[in-house]
Amino acid sequence: MSNFKTFGPVLYADAITQETATFRILYAAAVKPMLYVEQATSQDVVAINSIEGLTFWSLRFVLPREAVSRRIQYHIDSKAYAFTLKGLSQQNTRVAFVSCNGSEADRPHQPIWPGRNTMWEDVHLNHQSNPFYLLIHGGDQIYADGVWREITFLKYWLQRPREEQYIAPLPADAAIEIRKYYFDCYMHQWSQIHMRDMLACVPNAMMWDDHDIFDGWGSWNASYQDSPVYKAVFSIAREAFMLFQRGLSVDAAATHLGFDLAYDQLVVIAPDLRSQRSRKRVMAEDQWVWLHNTFDRHAGRPYVLLASSVPLATSHFSALDPILTGFPSFLARRLPNWLNPKRFADDIHDQWRVKDHREEWHSMLNLLLQRVQGAGQKIAVVSGEIHLGARSTIRRGNAEVMQYIASAIAHKPAHPAVAWACEMLSKDRQDIKGDIDIRIEKFFDKGIKRYLRARNWLSLDIDEAGVFDAVWHAENTPAVAHRW
Repeated sequence: MSNFKTFGPVLYADAITQETATFRILYAAAVKPMLYVEQATSQDVVAINSIEGLTFWSLRFVLPREAVSRRIQYHIDSKAYAFTLKGLSQQNTRVAFVSCNGSEADRPHQPIWPGRNTMWEDVHLNHQSNPFYLLIHGGDQIYADGVWREITFLKYWLQRPREEQYIAPLPADAAIEIRKYYFDCYMHQWSQIHMRDMLACVPNAMMWDDHDIFDGWGSWNASYQDSPVYKAVFSIAREAFMLFQRGLSVDAAATHLGFDLAYDQLVVIAPDLRSQRSRKRVMAEDQWVWLHNTFDRHAGRPYVLLASSVPLATSHFSALDPILTGFPSFLARRLPNWLNPKRFADDIHDQWRVKDHREEWHSMLNLLLQRVQGAGQKIAVVSGEIHLGARSTIRRGNAEVMQYIASAIAHKPAHPAVAWACEMLSKDRQDIKGDIDIRIEKFFDKGIKRYLRARNWLSLDIDEAGVFDAVWHAENTPAVAHRW
């Protein structure tokens, strides 16, 4: 932590109406910084968290909406930053989507491997030539898996018999170390060039996935999920998530972290697919009620982006779930990691269509198609997670939902064998309960490939006629575009 004298700024979209736009800025320094936003009608700075002499300050400010888009400057001490606020007469809405910012081998303060931030540079250059109004992060904004290898108590805990793991408490000194670790992960990974610039110059909206907690969170067996150590690590990860990804302190009463953000004709809805997840459940009943009510509140908005950190429509791997999860643990512990089939079990069980989650999956598909058919909304799902780019359609009759998968911004692409398996399992139409069909569409007009095996990110432009122009910007590969 001593390496960080300051951190930030990170800019967040808070609430946007026809009259005003409200944003937040997170900045960390030892003393209260001088914060000033030009044209703001109100601004308020509060301290929301601290660690080792570094205080995190949240600046909330309100801007009046005007007819034309304009650059808004804000100042922190002696440095100026700027972002673009969309004008009311500007019909085109321009959004970027990213996911999977790192790798399982990430550690705080480790040297940056060559080319790690190449695609962040690409986003930044694209933004400079044609500004984005919003940057959506779809999960795995950090990879905190190394907490199990770097924290002495957790390394020792992993060696203990399972019966002891299930009941052992987390010592207070270990909790302090773990908290430092999560804070370090964010500050180290988010202070890197190009990503740092994008966090400061575009309003951000973020939802977590498993690696923001640790790999496979929610897909472990109940004895682990309910253990004091797992619960304590989750609580620390949640505090760090709220601070860095929302610029807020923890709301102890919140049972989930789902959010919605309206921006003129567009609304972004992001359910939380991790806080309430178990091997038998993706979301609890209260979040399903919230999700339906949120769609109802925004029924008058013609365009919806649903941020689902785990894709709704992709290759059908669910048949592997009972094989991998049922593989004997005593054998798995004796195999080298590269031969251990259980290391993929949590990734497979994360999927919406595995048997334990299938009814919820059907409920989500039905909800989206009903909104298209009943409210006449145009809905696109944006997802990451699989370290490949892809496009899927979900149809029932004349109703169609589009899914855009853009993954990953920094993580290396999926192994060629994984990409090949995805291709083989995605060739045909997938009938769901007879009346819904899913297709993983071909990416290229001339060819058979349905998956983009390259690091990538997505730009999405919605014009005044409601046409969605999606472009996958890929590393060392021509961009792939789709108009809907």
